[in-house]
Amino acid sequence: MGPDVVYQYVDGNRNLYTLRGSTLTYDPVQPVDSSTGTYSGGEPKTVMLTTQEKQSVIQILERAMSNKQDQVENREKGTSAITISSGTKQQYCILRRGSTTIAEIESLLNDHLR
Repeated sequence: MGPDVVYQYVDGNRNLYTLRGSTLTYDPVQPVDSSTGTYSGGEPKTVMLTTQEKQSVIQILERAMSNKQDQVENREKGTSAITISSGTKQQYCILRRGSTTIAEIESLLNDHLR
């Protein structure tokens, strides 16, 4: 059996979503860590996903990783990032600010966290 694959998505405000196994964790930015000193991403949350929910998250993140048209070179304010890690291997991409891909990913993740 190979190493576990960990999927991470960081939104434009630096809130972190991590999928490890069937566990989806939301680690929001707190005011002390925000660029304004006042922004809060809300409360941290962890949920267990069904196999189907897990697959939907994996599919959308992997599709975004392969869609080079929605990607940019530099992580700037409002961009999002995806990291897929497996053992010592890591894939990384930055998604263009305002892309429909970002909206789709965040909608799906937030639906699962409700």
